[in-house]
Amino acid sequence: MKIPQSFKKGIKNTFYDKKVHRYSQEEVNNQGWISIELTDSEDPFYANVQFKNLGQIQEDYGIRDDFDAVMTTDEEVDVNSIVKYHTRFFKVKQSIPSDSHNLLIVEKWEE
Repeated sequence: MKIPQSFKKGIKNTFYDKKVHRYSQEEVNNQGWISIELTDSEDPFYANVQFKNLGQIQEDYGIRDDFDAVMTTDEEVDVNSIVKYHTRFFKVKQSIPSDSHNLLIVEKWEE
């Protein structure tokens, strides 16, 4: 069964209420030290962010690795992308597509 676009829009308007920023990464060589420089893409997206019930999500989706949060969104976000919600940076470990959304499995990331 195909989910109508109007239904997807209703889900987005109801549940995707948290602003998440995307960051591009660039390796910078500074006198022999390699560091990662992040630049805000100025193209935020909205998602539902969840920090609880992660064990159930792990079981439901057969995920073996640990993670710190999940985000559901209608946006496509690449694996290994860096995103920021509130004051915390996260690295996208997995993106699992569904009929109406993408489930992003994320872990905390330190600059």
